[in-house]
Amino acid sequence: HRCEHFAPDGAALKSSLAELDALFRNSPLGMAMIRVDGSIVRVNEAFAQMVGVEADALPGMRYAALTPQRLHALDREKTLDALHQGVVTPYERAFVRPDGTEVPVLLSGAVMRDAEGGTAIWTVVEDISERKAAELALAAAHATNASIIAAMPDMLIQFDANLRLVAVRT
Repeated sequence: HRCEHFAPDGAALKSSLAELDALFRNSPLGMAMIRVDGSIVRVNEAFAQMVGVEADALPGMRYAALTPQRLHALDREKTLDALHQGVVTPYERAFVRPDGTEVPVLLSGAVMRDAEGGTAIWTVVEDISERKAAELALAAAHATNASIIAAMPDMLIQFDANLRLVAVRT
């Protein structure tokens, strides 16, 4: 059998690159290319807004400067894993903004190698601040409910929405 390779013409390649660039620029998810040495190569506007730094000021900056000190070891571990596996498996971490506030995020990515043999990691970052706030509010409500139930002197019978018995306290 004869095998033919598809080689896109210049116009098709140019169109594909333009589409990918538009996706990168307009994504609501933060995206950043980070060299293995920790220097930032390129970011989109969503990433810049997340970390609170102008997009044009980020290239050349050290990724560690945006990372709380307590997460540096985790980032090193995840980078080594990514270099072995070719992908950054999703994990929760945080970025620290110039004003000192932290932004919790879910980060994933992929390892890329260029024609010269250089290695970088494309990261995709989702701001999970709202989810984390909801988790804290739910935990606080649960703790409040538990303390109210524990303080009740009489018998309490608790049912769920389907009228199934959940708890009996005497």
